[in-house]
Amino acid sequence: MADAADAAEAPPSKRQRLEAAFEAQGEEGRRKRQHLCCSMCLGPFDEPVFVKPLGNTYCKGCITAWLSENRTDPLTGTRLTVREGNIAAVLVPNIAVQQIIDAQSVPCRYAARGCEAWSALGDLEAHEANCPCKPSKCARCAFVGSRLEVAAHEQACPFVVLGPVLDAQNARIRNLEGEVRDAKRRLTAEHEATQRLKARLEALEAQRPGDLAVVSPPAARRTRATRAGPAETDPTPVFQYPPGVAASDSIVVTRGDLRRLEPGGYLNEKLVDFYLKVIVADARRSPLAEDPDFGNMASAVHAFPSDFFTMLSAGNERVERWTRGVDVFAKKFLLVPVVEDLHWSLAIVCHPGELAKRAIAGHIYPTVDSADHEDGPARPCVIHMDSRGSSLHSARKIEKWLRCFLEMEWRKRHAGEEPFTLWAGPRAGSAIMNPADLLLARPKVPQQMNSADSGLYALRYAQEFLTRAVCRGAPLAVNGRDVSLDFRDHDFEAWFTGRDIAEMRRDIKKLAADLELEKIRAAYRREQAEDAAARPPRRPRQ
Repeated sequence: MADAADAAEAPPSKRQRLEAAFEAQGEEGRRKRQHLCCSMCLGPFDEPVFVKPLGNTYCKGCITAWLSENRTDPLTGTRLTVREGNIAAVLVPNIAVQQIIDAQSVPCRYAARGCEAWSALGDLEAHEANCPCKPSKCARCAFVGSRLEVAAHEQACPFVVLGPVLDAQNARIRNLEGEVRDAKRRLTAEHEATQRLKARLEALEAQRPGDLAVVSPPAARRTRATRAGPAETDPTPVFQYPPGVAASDSIVVTRGDLRRLEPGGYLNEKLVDFYLKVIVADARRSPLAEDPDFGNMASAVHAFPSDFFTMLSAGNERVERWTRGVDVFAKKFLLVPVVEDLHWSLAIVCHPGELAKRAIAGHIYPTVDSADHEDGPARPCVIHMDSRGSSLHSARKIEKWLRCFLEMEWRKRHAGEEPFTLWAGPRAGSAIMNPADLLLARPKVPQQMNSADSGLYALRYAQEFLTRAVCRGAPLAVNGRDVSLDFRDHDFEAWFTGRDIAEMRRDIKKLAADLELEKIRAAYRREQAEDAAARPPRRPRQ
């Protein structure tokens, strides 16, 4: 560290040392200088040489420069013979003069730092290399002083005391950097292998006709979103949502699922359920998360998975596993995605708790005509939003099954109380014309222009509805007037465009890529922790 501290100070030349020594010696030094002075540069000799055959002594640099342009002795003017320009042949080192110069005593370079030693010029380098006053730097901090000062400083320097610990930490950091580089190389290799596989699959798909969707006959209608090509059936897991410890409602998204996010891909149940969870419950990733009212979402909304309505409409009463621990009558809105005939739509049950309270109290809702003027109270209803109008899904059938579910759910949770029955409208053969307890609303909504985006439209309906019914101060109250007018005052049809749907597909694809990267990083951190736990402890320094 001494050389680093000394580098800022340019060392004086030997000639400068002699000049300083002669000056310090006064009259005696001036006499010495006269005898050891070059007659050309008038300074102390620097590598003295004499010129054959005359014997006059000069500095080697001075006489070499002279003879390169002249062929005479500088003092006497005598012509010199320099054959073929070989100046070195007429120059002979003056060893005697050099010995006299080397024997001259000169002060140490570090006299200003306290060194009082004078050394022969020939021994000066050896002295200064080991001079105790030579500047040095602490091995661990920025302190600079003489060697003696640094030695005393390092006895108490905290950085020196902690040196072994710092060295160990630096070594650990270097090891981690190496492991990170190795991990990057592995990930790069895996990514390149994945890209090669992707290119190969695409090439194979290009060589064969695309798979045609087969529509089942009415007797066995298809309710699952199963339209898929070969690349969309890859079962390789990519990530689990929500991340973390697997739960009963966790969704494992595969490589084949993600293929469906390409343009023209048909979203299946996993993708719809996954992104519906993100919209409703993910405070970090939801497109509504930045709204200050998003915190009300968990208490106001419950989203069912796509399998819920499929099993409910098949007459299967074992749907209670999707409401275990959830009081649906305490929610303002129940989101129910519906998939049937390779098409998605969305049903929203509004204010089921208000429905239960009024039914128990024997409250009779006003007729549909008078409901036009019911602006204040929340009005229970089923809103059905379908991107293909009513050509594929029966809104009445959906409303019927959801009404049956609410009755069944009330009986299950309130076995000791009076059950209630929801009227769908006037009962055939009854003298009492009861109005419907649970109205059905079918507002005009944006319509899809292709056969592949119905899942995205259903998700976007949910996002836009919650934006207005829960967030932004909840301007959409869902009251009697809204329901009776099929929400014409709110212009659902202007919520979004086809371009927004294309952007939403890209957003979901990017989110999936981010979750895959999070999974890779979590696996790497877990591997690092396991390696650290398995590594034997370091032995303490002796």
